[in-house]
Amino acid sequence: MDEFKHEANFKRCLKKLTLGDVIEAVKRAKTIMDNNEKNGYTLYQYRGYSYYKENPSLMIWEIVEKILVDCELM
Repeated sequence: MDEFKHEANFKRCLKKLTLGDVIEAVKRAKTIMDNNEKNGYTLYQYRGYSYYKENPSLMIWEIVEKILVDCELM
């Protein structure tokens, strides 16, 4: 994981992402959040962000999804 923490490596990885990759990531994030809720995990709030301790997420996927929907890409 340390190799991805270097800026050049991170940028190289980002360049390989496609719009399809982002859309699939949003769908997977929604599924994870739904599964967390079904499993009865507690949804915590911190400074306006929601997350589950068992599978942390800052809900960035919600913002990305809104952008994709607004652009009619999803």
